[in-house]
Amino acid sequence: LGSWDRRWCFLNNYNISYWKYPEDEFRQTPLGIINLTKCLNERIGLLPRDVCARKYTIELQIPNEHASNSDEHQSKIKTYRLSADTKEQANEWVTNVNHAL
Repeated sequence: LGSWDRRWCFLNNYNISYWKYPEDEFRQTPLGIINLTKCLNERIGLLPRDVCARKYTIELQIPNEHASNSDEHQSKIKTYRLSADTKEQANEWVTNVNHAL
């Protein structure tokens, strides 16, 4: 359904900010911010492989503030799938994101 773009993510309180490269965190504003206070998920966990073939992936759903009521093709929910490199990193993200949620 799409390609994956590698991003450097940082969780700070209730926001996940992301950049293209780790060093960009200190040089420029983030490419985007996922505000977990608006997240529709009550809790997250690793997605099963039959839902997402990429290992160590979590999914966050946020209301799409840019969706218009007149555009039936634009989803009212924006879905973010974040994937870690290792199981340990993924478990750490699950723990910390659930704490924020």
